[in-house]
Amino acid sequence: MRSQVNPEFENWNQDDAAIAGAYGSQDPEVVGVELSAAAQAAAASFDALGNGDWQRTGRRTNGSVFTMETLGQYFVHDLTHHLHDVRG
Repeated sequence: MRSQVNPEFENWNQDDAAIAGAYGSQDPEVVGVELSAAAQAAAASFDALGNGDWQRTGRRTNGSVFTMETLGQYFVHDLTHHLHDVRG
């Protein structure tokens, strides 16, 4: 979204991704390392945004429009939501 004007992204289904990626059979230690690396990369990407970048838009093939700001908000919400799931 930083390098293109209003790019389109395929609609992503988290349930299909979990099945296709066999999430339930992955090694938790490996996943933990991968999640940590992905979180650091995501944080660095958001940290690199300039003031004019936060309102840049993207859209899904289903028509949903979002900005870098709302993508970041969703990202934080999802982390909080799934942390709650893991804790039961």
